[in-house]
Amino acid sequence: YEKLFNYMKYLITEEDSKEVFYDLILRYEKRLKIGNIVLESKENQYSYLYKLLGHPDKRIRWKTLHTCKELIINDVSIISNFLEQLKNTEGFPFHDDMTFYPIASKESMMILFFRLSFEIPKSLKAYIQIFIDISLDEEFPHIIIRHIAKRIIENIEKAFPSTVSVELFQKVKLLNEPKSCYIDEKKKYSIGHRNKKTKRFDFDSMDTISYWYEDICRVFSLNMYDILEKAENWVVDKWGINNRRDLDRIDSWDRDESYSLKNHMHGSLPVIEEPIRHIEYHVMFLVMGEYLKEIPVNVSHYSDGDFCEYQEFIDRYFN
Repeated sequence: YEKLFNYMKYLITEEDSKEVFYDLILRYEKRLKIGNIVLESKENQYSYLYKLLGHPDKRIRWKTLHTCKELIINDVSIISNFLEQLKNTEGFPFHDDMTFYPIASKESMMILFFRLSFEIPKSLKAYIQIFIDISLDEEFPHIIIRHIAKRIIENIEKAFPSTVSVELFQKVKLLNEPKSCYIDEKKKYSIGHRNKKTKRFDFDSMDTISYWYEDICRVFSLNMYDILEKAENWVVDKWGINNRRDLDRIDSWDRDESYSLKNHMHGSLPVIEEPIRHIEYHVMFLVMGEYLKEIPVNVSHYSDGDFCEYQEFIDRYFN
């Protein structure tokens, strides 16, 4: 725990450090064996840091990410401890009584190892199968998480050729790539949402549908109604969230923060993700992942080159 305290300065202010220190002591004092001073249970710092990587406040996520990066660079033997946390889906898609969004944690963890794949690819070689499994996961086709996992694999393979078989690497390279495309067909799509609500879940029509989800319409030339119906399959059927009130009961952080930090006006990304926004945001990537397997994407041809709506979408949310 000495390293955790050394890096605590990256996570919290000096004024708060004493309170955190005392809190940790109170948490663990009952787990100590008097005599050898051995912890009965190692609810390790990795679990705590992983949960911070999924905090609703993205500022905390980024501070934690940089802390984790320094911890790993200083001791690569702890890589497995961090990757083990990917199995933690407690409270999926978010936890009721603490600031923990498992989907955000998984995404942040992928970003962490993407950065590390440039600096210590040799240390990641032994764990490449974990990233392959994530990239090929058909049960959770989150296109951004899968895209980052793909990039990690490519970086490791670039540094150490033949880490994976030729056949498997080719499969990974084709991952998240459109199977076919429309070229200059001018296929029209319809928003069709402004004066009616969806059947089972009330998505935000002002900014979520009009900006975030309209991108899906452009990529695949789909009607908005079809997109929202697929989104409802995740939110209602798979996650058991029937309406926005199901999310209001979660009050896990300071709601007195400025509205400007929480709003997603005109499709912007909020600094603090409220539960409803978190759900609407990540279900967009899951719907995209499902459609990518089923239908072509739009590609426009111009004199100076082609423009792919799908690639533009990926670059917007991961660059």
